[in-house]
Amino acid sequence: GAPDNLSPHPLSPPIFTGGVTEREDMAGSIPEMTLAPGSRAMPLLALGTASYPHDPPAVKEVVLHAIRLGYRHFDTAALYLSERHLGEAIAQATRLGLLSSRADVFVTSKLWCSDAHRELVLPALRTTLE
Repeated sequence: GAPDNLSPHPLSPPIFTGGVTEREDMAGSIPEMTLAPGSRAMPLLALGTASYPHDPPAVKEVVLHAIRLGYRHFDTAALYLSERHLGEAIAQATRLGLLSSRADVFVTSKLWCSDAHRELVLPALRTTLE
């Protein structure tokens, strides 16, 4: 179990654990959760791709290494300037046979607050999906 100093405070609200399973791989035990009936379980641990200073080659290298270790969930945002480089790394991992397809990984991104206007949401999401 977790060391006592990492345990939740006794007054903290209960942590939601319903539907959580674990997947064993080279990275160890990664908890997963099924978000909807019949859907694939999503790893609850994601590798963040923000970096400062922005270093596209490093993003690609780190993502490829993480895939080799068993990571299957990546977090990004337009603000991080890493979405395209993350996509390129996933494509390269597929070409190298580290992934059987893009569907092997989950990518979560965020809509930045400056794009949270009715006329800007869809263009921002399209850019993210490119």
